[in-house]
Amino acid sequence: MTRGPCADNHGGVRTPLALVLAAACSGTAGVRDHSEALVAATHCRDHACPTTPQARGIGEGCYVVGDQLYQCSTDLLPAGEAWCFEVPRCSGACTAAITDSSGDEISTEHCRDRWRADRKSHRPPPTCSPVQLVIAIGSAAAPSPSALALPEALVVEVIRSGKVRVVYEADACATNDGVVVGEATRTTGFAELDRVLRGKLAELALPPGECLKVALVVSHFECETEQTLD
Repeated sequence: MTRGPCADNHGGVRTPLALVLAAACSGTAGVRDHSEALVAATHCRDHACPTTPQARGIGEGCYVVGDQLYQCSTDLLPAGEAWCFEVPRCSGACTAAITDSSGDEISTEHCRDRWRADRKSHRPPPTCSPVQLVIAIGSAAAPSPSALALPEALVVEVIRSGKVRVVYEADACATNDGVVVGEATRTTGFAELDRVLRGKLAELALPPGECLKVALVVSHFECETEQTLD
């Protein structure tokens, strides 16, 4: 669905919501200075506004109100005037384009690109749950899973790889000086995770004087992150 400065949400025609600047503020500089007020008015025309919202400029005529993106234009209007429109949500292969009153298309991609970058820069770090760790020693049955807290960045790295379960395996020998861990015979594919699991292996309580193969199985990589809006 497309909208121009003279079309409402249902395809009807109405007077354009445009900002007409005072003579002292006329010209493009005045339009830029006052566009935030126009964006707020545009937002409240289509959405309930208990109080006047704050419009935040992200550059190149692009503005954000809450979680809505707006784009302002001076095209086809007299000097000192501007009109702003809400950029429709779009995902996948669709395109979000606006047509003006003459039927010409106005691209919204530069504002959408700026919005993505802005959201990424303000996105809070992910909140990740502890992973599930199962340790199998020798031929003994694996005990119940335990929880292992990992750095968020590491959990995200594994999730992005598409893996849901990884294994670290090595021989370990119990000595008077503690557990000595041999070279890994199987790695997770993530150097930092291998380092963490090798440390966990060295903390195990093994039968004195015995060398056993130990497998550490890690699964349930889960994080909660802010949803990315296109």
